[in-house]
Amino acid sequence: MRWPMRGSWSPRARLTGALLTAGLFATVTAVQAGTPAAAALPCDPRITATRVSDVVTYATGPTVMAASVSASDACGDGTGGAAGIALVEMGLPDSEFFPVRRSSGTPTTGTWTSHLQFFRADLTGRTKLFLRVTDRDGRVASTVLSFHVRRNTLLTRNATPEPVAKGRDITVRGTLRRLTPTGRYVAYAGKPIDYLFRATGSSTAVRVGRSTTSRFGSFSASFPATQDGTWYARFPGTTNYAAGTSIGDFVNLR
Repeated sequence: MRWPMRGSWSPRARLTGALLTAGLFATVTAVQAGTPAAAALPCDPRITATRVSDVVTYATGPTVMAASVSASDACGDGTGGAAGIALVEMGLPDSEFFPVRRSSGTPTTGTWTSHLQFFRADLTGRTKLFLRVTDRDGRVASTVLSFHVRRNTLLTRNATPEPVAKGRDITVRGTLRRLTPTGRYVAYAGKPIDYLFRATGSSTAVRVGRSTTSRFGSFSASFPATQDGTWYARFPGTTNYAAGTSIGDFVNLR
């Protein structure tokens, strides 16, 4: 069992080879609902809702992901047993089950939440969170949730010339780097880059092209300048590395 964070029952999530190699905004998030493996009997504990989020790790500090489960147990077993949830546990592929504190509600109908920590050296990809709910009669409900752990990427761009004559080419260039387990950012080669343009007065950026990064992580593409607007570069992400969009670069026509 992992040591919990101070003030919570959260384990440090050191993921192992049990991960299936695998992108939440800032930390890119994707909420997923779990389904109990089997239909519950009338007095069995019931898992009514679950929540996990995809995780992005950074060069410094942990990324904390709140995982929660809502459950209910409204009746005893009819032989003197009491209604209510006695224990909620979670487990990761490389950890034993650990107890989770109730964050709201009552033992009869409540929500239990744990704050899991992830670090840059943790393995990336798709992994699982195991949930187990035990009521006061010893009956158990369980489910399994999936989420992704990804490392951060950095994307730079520059659109030139500024300003540009109408009909002339404008070139968008930049670099893509990825975070390593040691905390360094290195060139990310052979990855797709989308080029986006948002015309002045429009609220939507439109994809106008795609290229692939060089062995140095650099990219470049040229497009005819037809109107004022803002240029962006976007990396769509992979199973192991987070997607990202550059800050916009406004270019006006002269």
